[in-house]
Amino acid sequence: RDRARLESERSATVVSFIEQMLATPTQAALSGATVDLLDQSVARAAAELADDPLARAAVYRTAANAYVVHYRVDRARTLLDSALLLDRTHAGPESSEVGRDLTVAARLAYISGRYDSAVTYTREAVRLLRSHPSQRPADYSTALLYLGFALAYTGHPDEGKPFVEEAIAIERRRPGSSLLPYLYVALGDAEAFAGRLGDGVAAYRQAIALFDSLPVPDPAERGIAELGLSRLIAVGATLPEAGEHARRALQIFVKRWGEVHPYTAQAHAHVGRLAALRGQHDSALASVERALGILEATGAATIERVGLEFDYARVLFALRRYRDMEAVMARARAAVLRDAPDSWFTLAAIDEYLGRALAGQQRFPEAEARLRVAFDQFRRQFGEAHLQTQSVGQALFQLYVILGDTPGAESVAAVLPPDSVAVLRERARAGRRDLPRR
Repeated sequence: RDRARLESERSATVVSFIEQMLATPTQAALSGATVDLLDQSVARAAAELADDPLARAAVYRTAANAYVVHYRVDRARTLLDSALLLDRTHAGPESSEVGRDLTVAARLAYISGRYDSAVTYTREAVRLLRSHPSQRPADYSTALLYLGFALAYTGHPDEGKPFVEEAIAIERRRPGSSLLPYLYVALGDAEAFAGRLGDGVAAYRQAIALFDSLPVPDPAERGIAELGLSRLIAVGATLPEAGEHARRALQIFVKRWGEVHPYTAQAHAHVGRLAALRGQHDSALASVERALGILEATGAATIERVGLEFDYARVLFALRRYRDMEAVMARARAAVLRDAPDSWFTLAAIDEYLGRALAGQQRFPEAEARLRVAFDQFRRQFGEAHLQTQSVGQALFQLYVILGDTPGAESVAAVLPPDSVAVLRERARAGRRDLPRR
């Protein structure tokens, strides 16, 4: 074990230049040109570091992390598997090196929509990095960051919040910490997922202020926080302010990376979503279709494309193009089952959207089956008060009213706020359809 530690320290020296140039704890510090350099770095590492397995593992891990930033999932997974094999063999399964690998594995699972896997990886990474501290102090905080994100997205935001707060306390003691703003983004997500939208918005505003206060601020990092803040504000229906933040994020991404980048695509899609909420459906459709075209050109991960297809489906729903909406969601479902079959959250959300599309075509029995699956899954994983459970519950309740299924309606009404039930019942009877929320 001591020998492995000494070898690790020598390896850290060998690869310090590469890591300083290429490693990043965030998703905003790499350009497309840097990705090209990674290919060359990895190829050189295999040859030049043949006698230093821990150095090779560090390069593989660093490159995998960078590929994750740009949603190059297949390339990242191959490199990460190689890093884990080398580190477990030469540093040992109980080592900070494996903890760092598992943090990257968690990021990979997270962007692929495999949130349960992300929780598993980050729990183990936190345990290892707590027991075997890394030479890089931010490694432990980074593991806590992604554990907080993953728990929020698996319906346990209040369990994840203390981990994020622990990391915030650590990073506040490190002057100029570039990780601290992202921890406030994670805190904002935890608050929002727990239904504390105002606290979530406040945390995102703090993140933006912290990005601006960094010794060398990266505008793209602020852009990511601006986009997240816009999404939260839009939930509260404050559309003018949400639009300002979305446009600011889009301008930042285009200037930083150009049009063909996953984050630029996300910003275009969100601008389209806001246009749909304002009733500007033609503009919304153009923005979302543009986003999908950009994402296709980037070769991004399946889950990332599916994320934009949800925005596309929203617009199609608003235009009452229910058959097209069904086709988009059916295609998304096939892609997820092929590439990320354990992504229950995404599959449940697709079932919700398919249910809405089928209801729009008055294919009510099929719609009820899809919506019920989504409702039961969200209720089981997130609880009755969660936004996802409430959203699909409202749609399912209205469908039961349309079908005259009183027992079904009553079973869903039990989890909805009492003052909303009468309103939803009246909407259903009037044949109204609301824009789906996700």
